[in-house]
Amino acid sequence: MLKPTEAEIAAELQLSPDELARWRGEIDSGSVASIDDIYTDHSIMFRDQSPDIEDKLTLSARKVMLKDAIAALPEREALVLQLYYVEELNVYEVAAVLGVTTGRVSQIKKAAMERLRKLMDVAENTRR
Repeated sequence: MLKPTEAEIAAELQLSPDELARWRGEIDSGSVASIDDIYTDHSIMFRDQSPDIEDKLTLSARKVMLKDAIAALPEREALVLQLYYVEELNVYEVAAVLGVTTGRVSQIKKAAMERLRKLMDVAENTRR
C-alpha cells in the first residue's frame, strides 16, 4: 500500500497544504521524547543561558562607552533622555517640564539618539 502524499492528506481533510503544515508543526511541538534521545552536549535546549565572561566584559565596556557618550551630549538632549528613559515621563510630561511642545521634545529626543549612535560607533571603532 502506498503512503498518501501531503497534498492528498490535505485534500482529504479539506485543508490547504499550508494549513496542514501548520497543524503538523503544532502537533509535533507537543510530542514527547526521551531526554536521552534529544540531549547532546551541544544542544541549545540544554545550554547554560547565563552570560559568559566575554559577554560580561563586552557589556561592561559598552556601559562605560554609553555613559561617556551621554556625558558628551548637549545638556538639553541629555535632560530629555533622562526625563524620558530614567524618570519614565511621557512626551507630554517632558514638554511641560521643559516648557516646549511635544513635537519639540520628539525632535530633541531624535537628535540625542542620533548623536548617541554616532558617539557609540566612534567609541566602538576606536576600541577595536
